Amino acid sequence: MPPNPKSAIQNPKSGYAPAILLAALVLLTVGRVCVNEFAGWDDPENISANPHYDPPTIRGIAHFWAGPTTGMYIPLPYTMWGGLAYVARLAEPDPSGSRLNPWVYHTANLLIHLATSLLVLDFLNRITKQRWAAWFGAAVFAIHPLQVETVAWATGARDLLCVLFIAAGINLLARENLRNAKWIYFAAALATVLACLSKTTGVITPALLLVIDVRILHTPWRRALAGLSASFVIAFGFCILGMLVQPPIMEHLAPIWARPLIATDAMTFYLSKLFWPLKLCMDYGRTPDVAIQSRWFFYSWIVPLLAAIIIWFNRRRVPFLVAGALIALIGIAPVLGIVSFNFQAYSTVADHYFYPSMLGIAIIIASILEQSRARWMSAAAIAAVLAMSVISLIDAGYWQNVQSLAHHTLEVNPRSFAAYTNLGVDMAHHGDRDGAIEAYQHAIAANPDYGFAHLDLGMLLLDRGDATGAAKEFHELLRIYASQRNADLRLASNVAGVIAKKLARQNQYQDAVDMLSDALNRDPSNEQVAAELEEMRTHVPTTQN
Repeated sequence: MPPNPKSAIQNPKSGYAPAILLAALVLLTVGRVCVNEFAGWDDPENISANPHYDPPTIRGIAHFWAGPTTGMYIPLPYTMWGGLAYVARLAEPDPSGSRLNPWVYHTANLLIHLATSLLVLDFLNRITKQRWAAWFGAAVFAIHPLQVETVAWATGARDLLCVLFIAAGINLLARENLRNAKWIYFAAALATVLACLSKTTGVITPALLLVIDVRILHTPWRRALAGLSASFVIAFGFCILGMLVQPPIMEHLAPIWARPLIATDAMTFYLSKLFWPLKLCMDYGRTPDVAIQSRWFFYSWIVPLLAAIIIWFNRRRVPFLVAGALIALIGIAPVLGIVSFNFQAYSTVADHYFYPSMLGIAIIIASILEQSRARWMSAAAIAAVLAMSVISLIDAGYWQNVQSLAHHTLEVNPRSFAAYTNLGVDMAHHGDRDGAIEAYQHAIAANPDYGFAHLDLGMLLLDRGDATGAAKEFHELLRIYASQRNADLRLASNVAGVIAKKLARQNQYQDAVDMLSDALNRDPSNEQVAAELEEMRTHVPTTQN
């Protein structure tokens, strides 16, 4: 017979002091992010340069509920960002042209992370008898350096909201006075909906709740699975929606045979950063191709296997060890590379992907400390939290602005074409066009197939009157977009038309015809480009004569 579900739940009476201490630790460690600028990594597209927030309107915010945005249907963070835009509105635009105050968005991120950390603390207090063990588990979730990226990145609100709703669902599930309530699984279904509307990876919510319900709260698995059935149906529906609105755009996908090893390579990476959280950055450049070419790729399964063996042999001594490990694994399962996703064009691994997995790590830490009888463990826990606090405080500073983040990323990954491109955009906004051109050229040298670098360089050259140089970049852009699965060829071919007109004004009609011909070959249904090409061709004989 399984144990009584209530037997795993404690009645926390630790007072407010641990929560206040945890909140103070979070504020002291990552509170500095509140005065950071926008980072440039998806922030302009999602927030700072989003036309629906300039000015913010109810209709503009409702737009995000009508259909997918940037290949994802996650209207909740967009709604929050739109609401914050009313408060963040600036009288004068910044150098990038944004009228939104980034401090408002960073403060919102910090508060969401703080709320989630307190929910984690409350949950750990309910499943452990040692309050100090619960506090240290929550502290690892709150201030581990792997968490900094999600909190410091304005666009990271997607992950923060998703895990906030997951943590709320877990917390409700563990409340002793609600265990027999008929609506408890309805609350789980609601948490699943809200998590999925915050980020696509919210589909892991019912699996996480099932592990908590069965492995920690000791609910019979049939009863738990029946109660969470609606949540699983909802998650499946969002999986289908995600596949429809966000197909991969990479030129080629990782071979099927390599994907399990890509997944174990990612697991090994996260385990290494969990225990040695140094040299963290936004873009590790660990794409499937880079991983496959790695010397240790075919041995990447050894580290996860050793971790699994250690967990298995200690499963009885540390009761929640298996549950925590399963939660950590489920948290990153959608982004291990078994199923291809868009960010793999940059890297399979990213710090913010590990944010939900830290729920499992917090459970493991609390469970190990609770079972430990060694006095040195307390001193080790204190030393670890202090060390993590210092590293996180330093890492939060790298997110101060585009320049500091890009330079730090390039120190860790010198071939980060995305960092070079962001650096170029920021330099162009601040009037350093020569520096911007050099940055774009570095990005293209690192990855000749990076369309954004060609696009930004082409537009900058066009703005400087170098239509010939711009045409060269847009020929490359059309080539790249034609090889991608869901790239916006119509936008690229229309911009090619603008370049052709610039070339024509410089009497470079043959170059204009070549530009339009290339655009039409890539996008044959573009009637506007076809008409412009016919009109432009009438000038070529005169020029040649």
